[in-house]
This record gives sequence, structure tokens and C-alpha cells, in this order.
Amino acid sequence: MTTTEKTSEAQAQAAAPVPQAGDVAAQVVWLKTEDLVIAKNRKTDAEKVRTLAPSIKQHGNFVAVQVIPRSDGRYDVRDGAHRVQAARKAKVQLMKAEIVSAETDLDEKAAELARLDRQFNTGKHVNPLSAAAEAQFTAEALDLGLDVEEVAKRFAVAPERVRAARTVARSTAAQTLAEATDLDLMQIAVVEELGSDDPATVERLVNAAESGQFEHVAAQVRSEREAQAAWARAAAEYRDRGFTVREQWVPYQEYSTCTPMRYLRTADGAQATEEHVSDPAHWVVQLDDDEELRHAETGEPVEETAVDWDTDEDPEREPAEGLMHASQVRWVTTWKPLYYCTDLAGAGLTSLFGGGNAASAGPVDAEAAAKAEAERKQAERAARRRVIAANRLARAATIVRRDWLRERLSGAKPFKGAAKFTAQVLTADATIISEHSARDLAADLLGLTGIDPAGKLASTGAEVAEKGSDNRAQVIAFALAAGAVEGRMQAKKARPEDEAPNYWRMADQAGSSGHYSTRTQSLVATYLQVLREQGYVAAPIERVPLGELSADEAIRESEGSEQ
Repeated sequence: MTTTEKTSEAQAQAAAPVPQAGDVAAQVVWLKTEDLVIAKNRKTDAEKVRTLAPSIKQHGNFVAVQVIPRSDGRYDVRDGAHRVQAARKAKVQLMKAEIVSAETDLDEKAAELARLDRQFNTGKHVNPLSAAAEAQFTAEALDLGLDVEEVAKRFAVAPERVRAARTVARSTAAQTLAEATDLDLMQIAVVEELGSDDPATVERLVNAAESGQFEHVAAQVRSEREAQAAWARAAAEYRDRGFTVREQWVPYQEYSTCTPMRYLRTADGAQATEEHVSDPAHWVVQLDDDEELRHAETGEPVEETAVDWDTDEDPEREPAEGLMHASQVRWVTTWKPLYYCTDLAGAGLTSLFGGGNAASAGPVDAEAAAKAEAERKQAERAARRRVIAANRLARAATIVRRDWLRERLSGAKPFKGAAKFTAQVLTADATIISEHSARDLAADLLGLTGIDPAGKLASTGAEVAEKGSDNRAQVIAFALAAGAVEGRMQAKKARPEDEAPNYWRMADQAGSSGHYSTRTQSLVATYLQVLREQGYVAAPIERVPLGELSADEAIRESEGSEQ
């Protein structure tokens, strides 16, 4: 190799001598502060520099800064920018410096990567990197042509963290948030995803982080966005047909000019129906959300009494004669159109509201009747919306809870109290471990996904029994117990949107059997308490089975986070 050739980083590492005990690792010398050049580095924290300056002035720098010689006789600072800035502020003339050999034999890209490597990792060793600093380092590495996996390997972080850093680096708003709040890098990336164009959502998420509810509120926001998108799609269909779609409910005070279908009559006095909705110009539409049981293939509505629900927990069971298997149906959120007539003459209809002139209708007290009917409808809607809201919150909380548990079950060390909880589950209910969702959910919590997760669980158990540790065996046993309780809380389905979260209903049906038995309620409460003792922060809806909130209080508390 000639003297003008440059090596790649890999070549340089391969050629580097292997250090031996007793070798001199680096040279530490006193250097003039004015000769120290803060090269391209992470942005320094002015407050940190200010508080560090008095100590540097009195004691000097206990920890040497790392520098690399320059051709002009000065030195580039690789680690210690805050100390150098503090020394300058305190007018300290000399600093202790560790001289690191210059990467003169590396090509430009390799030298730049070596700099990033050193700065990123020495920064982590001294103090946790700020979100803004980590985003900056990551962006620079990506700009040098590395892909996400390469940056993750070099910086010893997870790939999803690199993606989050890239998101933050690309957004001025995210960088501002990183400097103005205590949110971590992953949280800032989520805020950028969900609230980049919505200041109210940003404020909601920042406030949630302060109370430890960030993941739960983020999951709620995603769920709300999905519901809003579904409503928008349904509304678009009616707008495309020429209808005006009202987003707010029509109060009964407006019934004289915007009349509900139930008050409308044809010329011969018959009740008007959707068949009489012909010209969209004469009508407005209000979309009412509801959860409806539908045939999984045809989409046709199905009565709940037409399903053998025992097959929900035991999929291999044959349904009772004349009934459908639970796998043949699914719950879907539907948007039912409620029509209001705004032009009676144009529609060729009359109205009973205000007395009307339909031949078969007697005089009515329009104000009282309309108010009573509106209150009844409002109560029905409130009951439906309570179920829908609680289900949405419970599904969102389940995602967060299972993600949290999956991460903590990846190691070999069991939870404190895990063995006691496992014993309680195994002895409290003879059937809970054998239920369909139990093994699938246990496998999922252990990261065993793909085809036949229950089979993979069995193989894992056999492998641990043969050559694993007792601690790992306890982790697997706890996962099986947790999966069994999770199955009672929200049974696993092929489609997550078909899963029915039962755990928030337990207080409503405290004396019933099956899912809501006293035994199941006790196991669920104990399970959630075990998770809390390990640092899990329960969502308001999860505090319902713990007896701390009612379902209505949990909904109000969660809705309060939207303010």
C-alpha cells in the first residue's frame, strides 16, 4: 500500500494491534484551552455549561477531554465539549487532555464514522444522550450512507430507535420539543407521528408523559384516529350521493325544520321510511355508531342468539344444532344513517311534530313528546357509546399492557411474586390454562409468533426443561398463567378488531358466571396488581377491575386527557 492510499474502517480495525495488559492506552497532557477546537459535535447545553464552570475553575477538569491532533498544531475535541465550554467561561487556561491518535490513514467516510462512533458512545458513557443529540448523531450516520440496521449495530441500539431518531432529526418541531420537554426519543417520535399538525394532541401527549400515561394515551389517540377515519369514510359515501352530513346531534328544538324520520308521515298517513328518501337536497344525515354482529364472510347481520358462544373459548367444539360457530361471526363498528327532513313539501311528507296534519294522527303535545323521545334516544345512544368508548379504551390498553409484558418476559429473570401468582392461577381454576386463548397468548407474550404458536410454546418448554435454567422456567410458567388471565380479559382472535375486551365489564356484572365470575375477577385484579408492582402504569380503564374506578369514571378520566 502506498502512503497516499486510505484504508476503510474495517481494514484499519483488522490491522490494529491487539492491546496487551500494561500497554500505554493514551497520552494525557496539559493543553492550552485556546488550542482546543470544538469540532462538529452535539449541541451543548448552556445550563450545563453554566453549572459546570465554577467546578472547572476551582478544580480543573478531573476527567480529561479526548482530542485528536490537527495539522495546524491545534486539537479537535472528540469528547468533552461541555468541559471545554465551561473552562472558557471560567477563563481556565489549561486543561487535561487525552490525545487519541488521529485517523489519518482512514478515508474520509471512515474517519467521519469513527468520529461519530466515539462521540456517540463516549457521550452515552458519561451522561445519557439527549433526544436531540441522539437524533443528530443518527442523522449524520445515515447521511454518510449507512442504513438503519448498520447504524443500530454501530451505536448498539435497537433499529426502531434509529428510525425514531431519524424521524426527530427530520422535524424542526420534534427537535424543538426535544429541547423543551423531558420526553425521551421514542416518545418524541410518537408525538411527531400523531401530533405533527395538531397542537392539542401534542399537549395531550406531553401531559400524559408527566403522569406516566404516555403509552396509554398514544394508543387511545391511534384508536380515536381509526374511529374518526371510519366515520369520515362513511360520511364521504353520503356526501358523494349529495347528502349533507351533520357532525353534531340535532336537538329537538330544531325538529320543526330538521325533522326525524319517526315524526314523518306520507300523504295517506303511513310512517315514512328510508324508501321515501329520494332527493338528497331535502334531507340531512346523522351517522350513529354502533357495534353489530356480522357474518364473517357475507357481512350480513347476525343475532347474538344464533351463535353458540361456547365455541368462542373452545374453537374445536361443534356448535349446538341450529347455531353458528363463533368463528363464523365478528363484531364490527357500523355507521347507521339517521335521516332528518329539511324540506317537507319537497319530500312530499308531513310531520307530526307540532300537531301535524296526518289523517291517522291525533293531536300531540309536540314539545313534551319530542323532549321525551329525544331523551329516550339520547339515553340509548349514551348506553351504546359507553360500551363503544370502554371497548376502545380497553383494546388500546391491552395493546400497551401486552407490549410492556412481552418486553419484560424476554429475559431469564422472573418477576418478583411471579411464582406465587402462577400457583394462584393454576390452583384457582381447573380450566383456565386449557382455554384456547391461554396458550396462544402465552406464546405471543414470549415472542413466539407465526404458524402454530402453541406448538412453539410446547417446544420451548421442553427445551427449557432439558437444558434451561430454573429462572427461565419460571418466566415461561408465569407467561402461561398471564396468557390464561389475558385470555379471560380479552380473548385472542385472528383479527384484533374482533377481540372483545371483557375485563372492564366485570364490575357491571359482578354476580354473573363465566368470564365475569368472582374467581375470574379476583385473578384479573391480582394479575394487574402484580404488573403494577413491577412498574407497569395502569390505564384508567384497567383500574376498573382493580376496583379503583367505575367504567364511567374511567371513560371520563380518559376523555379528560383530550382536553
